[in-house]
Amino acid sequence: MFVAIDQEGMMINVAEKKWSRQRLMKLRSERSFICPTCKQEVDLKIGSIIAAHFAHKKYGECSTVKGNYESEYHMKGKHDLYHWFHRQHGIESVQLEPYIQETRQRPDLYIEYNQRKIAIEYQCSTIDMRSFKKRSQLYKQEGISYLWILGAKTLTRVGKQSYQLSPFQWNFVIKKKNAAPYLYAYCPNLRSIIVLYHILPFSSRTVISEHKHYPLPATSFQDVMKLQTHNKGNLRKEWLQKIKKFRLKPPGFQSKQSSRFHQYLYQMVHLPPSYLPSYAFLPLVYNYIFESPVYVWQGLILLFIQSIPLYGSFRVHDVYYAISMRMNDGFITVRSLTEPVSFITAIDAYLKKLAVLKVVVFDEKELLKKVKEIRWITQMDELLLEDTKIISTI
Repeated sequence: MFVAIDQEGMMINVAEKKWSRQRLMKLRSERSFICPTCKQEVDLKIGSIIAAHFAHKKYGECSTVKGNYESEYHMKGKHDLYHWFHRQHGIESVQLEPYIQETRQRPDLYIEYNQRKIAIEYQCSTIDMRSFKKRSQLYKQEGISYLWILGAKTLTRVGKQSYQLSPFQWNFVIKKKNAAPYLYAYCPNLRSIIVLYHILPFSSRTVISEHKHYPLPATSFQDVMKLQTHNKGNLRKEWLQKIKKFRLKPPGFQSKQSSRFHQYLYQMVHLPPSYLPSYAFLPLVYNYIFESPVYVWQGLILLFIQSIPLYGSFRVHDVYYAISMRMNDGFITVRSLTEPVSFITAIDAYLKKLAVLKVVVFDEKELLKKVKEIRWITQMDELLLEDTKIISTI
């Protein structure tokens, strides 16, 4: 940490630029320090590589210490962001590691921007999910906005526009109505903020996303916070590659859930998941609500529609019920998020897209009619062409 209290009760922030190495050495020789939160003694560390900071003499006694000792990576990132916010127009105040009495928490940074109070947490290691959610909820209860920034070193890139996100990392993802999720990360080695835009999950871990680097010295806070338009062509190409790989590459290890879906599908249509119709792979904004792969929950909806006679009608609530039963059976899992969104939102978006593709039509707001049979193509070349056609259409 960078902030402590000396024996005279003065708050000392050693991240401030006024502290030269000589002044820090003099400060350490003349004063003792305690943690502002737990009031335990801390040491002033002055290194040549790691920025000057305070460290608890007895680790583990402070309620605001998050996880293990702060790494060099974390401290450098927090230090960079602190000075970057100080240079920004429109930022009314910046505090480093302040103790917020209302929430009994100490965020890495606390800024005032456009008359809003924002707690900023820079997280470079995994912490307990319950602690993560509790911290966010406490900020929300006190009317404090919050922004979690992921340590970029924890991001796993698996393709040109593909990443793997763990269940913990999904808590950093920001959702806005009618917009695909996005995520902020910071790399102190590159001195760049990295934003993943338009995150579309294909499976429980794999997502496609456009990313952009914002070099800290040449970037404003307004630039970073502005949602960017995405290149639909690039994302479409990456999505089609994911479908093709899924269809052509034999599955390796299958989870219990995937194995159950495989068996169920074979019982129903005598085909493996690799032959699912193209309609089971639609890249939609609200796909993130389900942790299960896109082809599982969309495939189960298709099987429900297939059971309806051509030109037969069904209610939207019939689909909700069918999927909720599959959730109870363990076929489908909803993603655990800090601010959850109802699975109904994803189903509504999917049914509307099927209406655009003229598989169904809405007779009324809550009543649909099946107007096209679900075709199961058994020739792989033809199926891949159908994928391109359908994905390009939407």
